[in-house]
Amino acid sequence: MVPEGYNEKRYAYADEWLDVMKSLWLEHKTTHHGEWFHLDECVSDPKPVRTPYPLIVSAGTSPEGLAFAGKHCDYSFGASTPELSGAVRAQAATHGRDIKVLTNVFLLQRESDAEAEAELALIREDMDVDAVMSLIAAGDRDNRASYDRRKDHLLNSGMVGFGAGLPLAGSARTIAEKLAARIVTEGLDGVQLTFINWLDDLAAFHRDVQPLLAKLLAENDIVMGSGELAAA
Repeated sequence: MVPEGYNEKRYAYADEWLDVMKSLWLEHKTTHHGEWFHLDECVSDPKPVRTPYPLIVSAGTSPEGLAFAGKHCDYSFGASTPELSGAVRAQAATHGRDIKVLTNVFLLQRESDAEAEAELALIREDMDVDAVMSLIAAGDRDNRASYDRRKDHLLNSGMVGFGAGLPLAGSARTIAEKLAARIVTEGLDGVQLTFINWLDDLAAFHRDVQPLLAKLLAENDIVMGSGELAAA
């Protein structure tokens, strides 16, 4: 059951919940009496295989969401500007922690930039605007601080829908160059890729874009596929 006032206190609720979970993962017995959770000598076994506990990922970009990620999370997902990347890293630093930043991108790779841009324009024309406006209206009802930025992002950035990521259309070289620029400029540690046709488009990315991208990132001392999440 969602507690009363959850919308205003959702990060305080999540903060207490994670404090409880971390204690259960780390301690033999946990006693906790807070605003929402009450435990007396509670035991959680077996303990996580990964020590001290599983990787934690969050996707909030509001000030509260960034503060929560900085305190608790290994990865902050959804940052789309250098400012957001810097803000969540600064929050982590206040707790003596490091955090990695991830984002998502919708890739439309074709033989030429013109072909890709023309197809993207058709996709935009066919976008379900009513669904996007319904999503925006739901955000307005919640009255969350981050929703004004999300509304602008959905309506004015060339998006093709919620969750797909900022579109990047072009030839293999164009995509490699633009993707490398974003990774370097924003200090991204990982990128989730979205395609129209996973079987064909992912194979084309692996064949045509990945070698170029790896070379461009290597020029900035970035190794593709490095890090714990990539290895997993």
